[in-house]
Amino acid sequence: MTDGPDAFDPATYDEVVAEIPDYERLQAEVAAATTGLRAGRFLDLGAGTGATALAVLDRHPGAAVVLLDESEAMLAAARTALGAAEATSVVAGLEDPLPAGPFDLVVSALAVHHLAGRAKAELFARVAGVLAPGGRFVLGDIVVPDDPADVVTPVDGVVDVPSPAADQLTWIEEAGLTASVAWAHRDLAVLVGDKPSPLYARLREALSPALKARDRVAVAALRSALAAVDNAQAVDAPPAPRSGGVVAGAVTGLGAGEAPRRELSEGEIVAIVRAEVDDRREAAADYERAGKTDAAGRLTAEADVLAALLAPG
Repeated sequence: MTDGPDAFDPATYDEVVAEIPDYERLQAEVAAATTGLRAGRFLDLGAGTGATALAVLDRHPGAAVVLLDESEAMLAAARTALGAAEATSVVAGLEDPLPAGPFDLVVSALAVHHLAGRAKAELFARVAGVLAPGGRFVLGDIVVPDDPADVVTPVDGVVDVPSPAADQLTWIEEAGLTASVAWAHRDLAVLVGDKPSPLYARLREALSPALKARDRVAVAALRSALAAVDNAQAVDAPPAPRSGGVVAGAVTGLGAGEAPRRELSEGEIVAIVRAEVDDRREAAADYERAGKTDAAGRLTAEADVLAALLAPG
């Protein structure tokens, strides 16, 4: 990070990370932020000596990993560390085109802070492009904290150009991902960007105009379907509010009580919404037989709203 050990030399990398307070915690929180995701294939950006990939593989045994780093020496060390794991490596920088997706997961720890602000935003857009629907981007890195007293990791301001977490959350959102803070402590943070499934995105996009138009039928149908998907994604854990930003000096994250979520496949989301349609049509038929035509008509209209989103165009 500062003048001294070479951050790109595997022989001295341990000396570099020794300068980072809570390094081990950061790596653990990056891995924890992948909880609930079924990662068959993931990309590790700035893979270094393989510490992040190893932590992720502990959570996703059997996953295939693509290691990307600009240093062949670092990649060689990572391949050795990963042993029998299914791993391929790509010599490239973070500003280069990314390996072809789709990836269920993209992770990066202590690498992106080497990019200037605009370059970070451009990288996040490329990450979104290689993520599979329902995939996740997990970024663990140095950030500029709100309180200068929380700057505890040495940076040189030349090779190291961290950005505020809030800026990076904005860039993740601009890339089309749903951004959140998984963990933050002083000048370290783990940020998450989830790529919505196409159907889930259509449901969310349809809700806003329905609310503005005061279309009670559409609003009821959309809210019910979104809630059904959200409930299916929930995993048993003590509930806690999501963090919308980094509070100076605070410790937050999955390790500090945020409920993890299970990422659903597009097929699972389609099945949930199709069940919402079928339930309404069956209930409408029951009401029709009972002579309750108004209720039958309302439920049929709700079913039609969701059915149209199941088959767009």
